[in-house]
Amino acid sequence: MLNVENKKQIMTIFFAVALGIVAVFITAKYVSDSIQKENQRLKKEFESKMQKQMKEQEAAFINELQKNRQEMEAKMKMIVEETAKIRSREQTPKNNKVVPMQAFALQTPAGKRALTVL
Repeated sequence: MLNVENKKQIMTIFFAVALGIVAVFITAKYVSDSIQKENQRLKKEFESKMQKQMKEQEAAFINELQKNRQEMEAKMKMIVEETAKIRSREQTPKNNKVVPMQAFALQTPAGKRALTVL
């Protein structure tokens, strides 16, 4: 059988192996917890950056829409003004001077087919 000294050595080895296994489990738990915490931190950081970027893009889009709306309003005002000018021109009575028909009844010189106008 085993003497007392051998029993102590076996118990010491068994205790050391058990402590090693416990240390491995504790280390694995610590590593997984730290990885999980780091993932959560990165997730929050990423989400905050994305929210900030989305807000910036939304603000730029809103500014662009307002700019386009102002341009459209200016063009619409210009169109309304131009149509009003055109309508006012159409409504004003025109001086329709009667052109005597003699102005169109020129005789061409002898030997020529047409009259040259400069």
